[in-house]
Amino acid sequence: MPDVPPDAVTVIACTAVAAQDLPAARLAARTFLDHHPGARFVTLLVDGERSDGVLVPEDIGVHPAELADLATGHTAVEACAALRPRLLESLLVDHACPVVYLAPWTRVYAPFAAAMTAPLDQAAVVLVPRVLRPLPADGLRPTQQELLTAGIYDDGLIAVSHGAEPFLHAWAEACLNDPARGGSFLDGAPAMADHHVLRDPGLGLSGWNAAQRALARDASGNLTAGATTLRTATFQGFDPAKPWLLTADITDHPRVLLSEHPLLAAVVTDYATELDDVYELPQSTVRFGRLADGTLFPAPLRAAYRAARASQDPAPAAGVEPAGFLRWACAPEPGITDATRWALALWQDDPELRERFPEPFGVDAAGYRDWCATDAVLAGRLHQRAVPGQHSVDVTLIDQIGVSVVGSGPLADRVRLAAEASGLPISDEPVYPVVLACGGPGGLPRQRHIIAIRDDLAPIPFRADERWLVWPTVAPAPDGIATHTVPLPLPDPGARDEVARDHARHRLGPGDESVFVAFADRGDDLLAAFAAAFPGREDVRLVLLLPTALARSEGAERLRLSAAADSRVRLVSDESTFTAVADAANWVISLDQPDSSDSARINRWLAEVSLRAVPTITLAGGTAADLLGPDSCVPLPTDEFAADTMVAGAIRDLVDDPATADKIGSAARTHVLERLAPAAAGAAVRRRVELAYRSWRAGRALAAATEDDPLRALRAARHALHRRPDTDVGHKIPMAPQLRRAVLRVLNHYDAHLTSVLASLIDGIERTAVELVERQDRLSSAGAGLDADLLRADLDLVVERMGQLGKQVSATGDEVVRLRGETAAGARVVDDLSAQVRDVSTREQHDSAAEVRVLTDALAASNARLDALEARLAAQQLEAETRLTMGSWSADQALRATDALRRVVVRQHERGVSVDVPSSPVLCDAGLLRLPVQDSVMSAVLSSNGVWEPDVAELVDSLIEPDTVFLDVGAYVGYHAIRVLSRLGTSGTVVVVEPDPEAVKLLRHNVCENVADVVADRLVVLQAAAWDSAVPLVGTPAPGGGYGVRPLEPQEVTTDTQSGSPVAAVRLDRELDAIEATKGQRLAVVKVDIPGRGHRALGGLVRRLRKDRPNVILAFDGAMTSGFGDDPATVLSEFEAWGYELVRVGDDNPAAIADVVSDVLAGRVRSLWLRPPASR
Repeated sequence: MPDVPPDAVTVIACTAVAAQDLPAARLAARTFLDHHPGARFVTLLVDGERSDGVLVPEDIGVHPAELADLATGHTAVEACAALRPRLLESLLVDHACPVVYLAPWTRVYAPFAAAMTAPLDQAAVVLVPRVLRPLPADGLRPTQQELLTAGIYDDGLIAVSHGAEPFLHAWAEACLNDPARGGSFLDGAPAMADHHVLRDPGLGLSGWNAAQRALARDASGNLTAGATTLRTATFQGFDPAKPWLLTADITDHPRVLLSEHPLLAAVVTDYATELDDVYELPQSTVRFGRLADGTLFPAPLRAAYRAARASQDPAPAAGVEPAGFLRWACAPEPGITDATRWALALWQDDPELRERFPEPFGVDAAGYRDWCATDAVLAGRLHQRAVPGQHSVDVTLIDQIGVSVVGSGPLADRVRLAAEASGLPISDEPVYPVVLACGGPGGLPRQRHIIAIRDDLAPIPFRADERWLVWPTVAPAPDGIATHTVPLPLPDPGARDEVARDHARHRLGPGDESVFVAFADRGDDLLAAFAAAFPGREDVRLVLLLPTALARSEGAERLRLSAAADSRVRLVSDESTFTAVADAANWVISLDQPDSSDSARINRWLAEVSLRAVPTITLAGGTAADLLGPDSCVPLPTDEFAADTMVAGAIRDLVDDPATADKIGSAARTHVLERLAPAAAGAAVRRRVELAYRSWRAGRALAAATEDDPLRALRAARHALHRRPDTDVGHKIPMAPQLRRAVLRVLNHYDAHLTSVLASLIDGIERTAVELVERQDRLSSAGAGLDADLLRADLDLVVERMGQLGKQVSATGDEVVRLRGETAAGARVVDDLSAQVRDVSTREQHDSAAEVRVLTDALAASNARLDALEARLAAQQLEAETRLTMGSWSADQALRATDALRRVVVRQHERGVSVDVPSSPVLCDAGLLRLPVQDSVMSAVLSSNGVWEPDVAELVDSLIEPDTVFLDVGAYVGYHAIRVLSRLGTSGTVVVVEPDPEAVKLLRHNVCENVADVVADRLVVLQAAAWDSAVPLVGTPAPGGGYGVRPLEPQEVTTDTQSGSPVAAVRLDRELDAIEATKGQRLAVVKVDIPGRGHRALGGLVRRLRKDRPNVILAFDGAMTSGFGDDPATVLSEFEAWGYELVRVGDDNPAAIADVVSDVLAGRVRSLWLRPPASR
């Protein structure tokens, strides 16, 4: 088409495009110029050569070095988005007319430039919304959230004029730093530039709004959208290979189906046809987001490159300095063992990899490394130098007990001091099996037992077998890593003297006033106590230390306002002066608990202050009391603690008592010096290192003991691929061999094809199996390496050996009895021989010498036989004791292995299962259960014993019957319900009643995890409180776990806070009748676990109790029953009136009411069995 003279151009349209989308841009240019004869169209080709009407980045001021950076940190599409504002800005500089930007996938159907540029007389930017009405929340895509992410305004249709340059410059910077913000940045245009929003349904028809703008044809046959002339349509995401989709970016639940919009489908088909007519791809001259060999850069690597370019140490561009870029991209990732920057980015960018290798540089490191070295490199997704594990330090291992301390800084110096005091060989290189890592991993070699040394429970960014905490904490480890407290020595600064105190007071400001110093964590309580203790004294000061992390928080600002009202109070926020400030103090106050989130910082500061002999006032059981001991501080009781009473009274009494301050300060210094002495720390380090070394040796021996190849059967199966049919086997048809040979020759090609397919399948299975075997072999401890089936087999062997040993002991016992009988008989023979000797001595006529000789020989023979019998008996007893010792040792080892397996199962379950209720898993006889984190009773019992209420569980097992109903009132997390479901299977129904919503979530989760789905369907859950009437109830979490329910008091208002939440009260006889699953089934067993309120729940079940006569197991607390206003004797009498006998659980004889009342009030009986007389 003919060129338009520059002075005659009324509007310029432009687009930025990559070579792969240049055909679409050509179509956009042609259709635009067809409807705008006096206009000009400019195309920016970011990765091609200059031609007529086509510019290259250099034409708009992008130099080759900048283009190389752009190509490294962006894909071609991202580069187009980044250069789009630059193109608009460049055209505005060179031309006086307005400029319109069109996305390259735009097709123009009618003139629109006049409508777009007319508002530019009053505005610098004209914006077109993607939609004119909100997108409904109907599950179809695109969604409203996707619209907000992409941006409200269409970034593929925008008009600008002079005055928009600052806005375009900011847009270019935003797109360059984060290409994903290219569209959403326009949402801020109304605040940054004079703008006009053009709401025209005929502009920008696309997948965003096609459902809102019905297509039609007017009387002239022209297309309309939303009853307005269709001017432009954008086909972004359209794939000619998938013409049935408006956009290939949305394949599931698209908002627009072409089958439902025939006219739109015809428009899309016409666009595809027009695209074919101009389809000619140019040669790409710039490689965006990839190396010269085609290896792609994952998105996180490109983002890391962009961030590095903005830093003080920029990374070189791949197109300018390939070797330098590879050194940067393949460098180890700081803080992660064996990781490279590229390999980490590849894993972060691929959800399938994240699912396949959850810990690519931990337990899954070998598998991920093998995948990177093979599949990733061959597929062009990773450079060979970026394969993980190539940067590990190659240090020769010295297999002996010793300790390697790796790292630098004050913490590492303290660890080395303790290691030197331990008497163990130490090294700064990881030459010993046990490595103490003080900081990042620093490229630690494999086959080491790595212990991370930390001040607190902060996440460890590399694989670690243990964590050592310098300061004690009661909080559990958040990541499942075995955590121990190992004290480390502190340098002794010496006790403060008068010079140090005067210098500190001079810096702080006070003169001879008494000074109290404390952290500002509990500042409100301290201010209240200080004001209450010294309402009129001006010779006291309170200094609150405000850490940097809290300096700009809401609490800090509140403290500043409160402190401003009292000139005696001062806040100090310079952390470097905290220890010096304490030198000016008469007393230090600490009100923090051991489970404080900042306990490490507080412990460190208190230890340093105590070494300066500064006395401390604290709470009994607090952080300081735990560190210093009760005799080295002033502990205040916590049961009656209040800021304006206990603390105020203590500081009022101690402010004028310097003798007590000096005594407490000296005692604290002595205590800390003894506790953190190098010798004590060295002994603790030696003990823990010895245990770690044994664990490392056990794991290594276990891996080496695996002699049998678990892949032998799979590799042997490969030989089946070489088998050929035998045509000479027995047959009855005369021509059978010849027919077989002919058929086999015909099918030979297909047979070769099948052989190739099967070989590929076996190769894939073998590689997968190898990865699984290697992953199992890499488990870090002996317990973690045990297989469940192997453990069961070992336990079975131990049981069998114990049985054989029992038989041997029994046989030995029989032999001992027989030998004892023979010994007794020998003794009788000796007695007879002695009598005969005496008789011989009295007979003068007998030849005494000869007879005495005979008798003496007989006596000697009897004594020899007796000695032989005694020796045999001793040998058999020794052998029996040896066998018993070995059996006990084997049983102990099996129990240790079982405990290790329990920990492994719990840890693996913790990693692989996510529940929206804070909880922790525990392994018990009911299965793997999750309990609330605040539970301190049931979880402790199950963790140590593996069973809960064994007498109740045994009684339930003996009473439950098939095709009946088990009712569990107060089911908590479902321990008894799961046990009964496992025994009933599908032949009965379990109904549980639990008012706590979080316990119900855990109950459902535990059931799904521990029983089959078909059995889980036999569970009915009632989230309510069982009661004898429909009254308003209030539920509150109970201390240590559980949920307490009480009636709502008159005029009491409940909210979903700690004061209580409303709970529905139900009568169970009505609820059971309404449950469809229990129709036709008898109520067999009822378990009620509501101490003090169980009779109220049974009161709502009395009709069903009289009908079905079930056995009832009731948790009965006499003291709580009395506390709630009910008489225990009256309650028990009511049970008898219902026709039940009172039986203690574990007994079989009914008891009198008076005896039961006495037992329950004394705490001797916790559970009662209400037994119907017919069940005896």
